[in-house]
Amino acid sequence: MNCEELVAMHLALAVTAIYMEENRPEAKDMTAAKASEYIQELLGHAFSPHGIVFTVRPLAYPKCSKIPIIISLKKFGTRLLWFHPEADAGTIVRDLEETLSDLIERASKVSA
Repeated sequence: MNCEELVAMHLALAVTAIYMEENRPEAKDMTAAKASEYIQELLGHAFSPHGIVFTVRPLAYPKCSKIPIIISLKKFGTRLLWFHPEADAGTIVRDLEETLSDLIERASKVSA
């Protein structure tokens, strides 16, 4: 992924995360289902206009300070995101970038 594509991915995620911050469930109310819905919506707003559509689902796991979320991109792979309900928008963006950068790179090459 070249520098321009990395910047574009970061901006898409960052702008969407900040825009959605008001609607994110509070950490004390966060469930695996709510976290998955939030991540699905965030990725949808950021990437579906570019033809990149992710599938997001929670992974069954004992309740703890982080929530495991499975993120898939058809034909390209599946990744595990450890979602931290207390995290700020910047941390969520960083975690998503680290988790999904290779999938987004491969998908963007196909959709280009």
